Amino acid sequence: MSKKQLCVFTVSKNENVFLPAWTKHYSKYLEQNDIYVFDHLSTDNSISKMLDFTPKVSVECVDFDVSRFENYTNLVKAKQSSFLRQYEYVLFAETDEFIFPKKERHSGFDSYLKTYENKTKNGQLRCQGIEIVHDYKSEHDKLDFDEVGTWTKHRNHCRAWYKPFSPSKALYSKPLLSNVELNWRNGFHDINDSKGIPIPNIYIDNELLFVHCHDIDIYECERRHQAKVNNFSNTLLIGAQVSVGSVLKEEFDVKLSKCVLIPPEYKEQF
Repeated sequence: MSKKQLCVFTVSKNENVFLPAWTKHYSKYLEQNDIYVFDHLSTDNSISKMLDFTPKVSVECVDFDVSRFENYTNLVKAKQSSFLRQYEYVLFAETDEFIFPKKERHSGFDSYLKTYENKTKNGQLRCQGIEIVHDYKSEHDKLDFDEVGTWTKHRNHCRAWYKPFSPSKALYSKPLLSNVELNWRNGFHDINDSKGIPIPNIYIDNELLFVHCHDIDIYECERRHQAKVNNFSNTLLIGAQVSVGSVLKEEFDVKLSKCVLIPPEYKEQF
């Protein structure tokens, strides 16, 4: 049986802000039945809300011991391996990670994947990554998280993890798309070879753009943190009023001191 071209998958728990935006983003590039969500025992409305926007996305419940990060990594590796039996290419992205081909060169993933094998060595390739950081002192607009394509209209700063910005932080440009099984390590930032040795100098493809949104809104960041501290037993609602502590503000201030303006190719597409 012939394989389909590409799927994308994520693992989610109580992501009622990012998960619906995540599936809406990837449904611009893929059929919904090629998008997979593995739900880790959510207790909020994230799955039902996501299905309201993208009803044909596949959802499967999973359970694993979160006390060791390697259990999560092993789950993702097993799912990637399984999908490679059905698809030529598999993309993994966490719920606050948004990946897309550069539109100046490619109309979508169909066009991009025609160039993939000419760029990779053994299926190893990094997306070109940035992390948007909320300048909470000057950017006062509240994000409409349901409208993922509007976020960069209200945010202007990012940490960029590639030349000429921060080439020493290239590991943050994650290797997430492949046509072979990946032995991920270090939070999916690196890949080990068959001997368990990190593979150096993985190519960063400037035609495959990656946006990390963990810090796109300081208030949402605090809300998620408080929900996790409470073990999601009293998950705060979207838009709930939260008081941002001085420690988090200091963390954002440090990140903002290392930021650049969001490059135009990201602003125009995301």
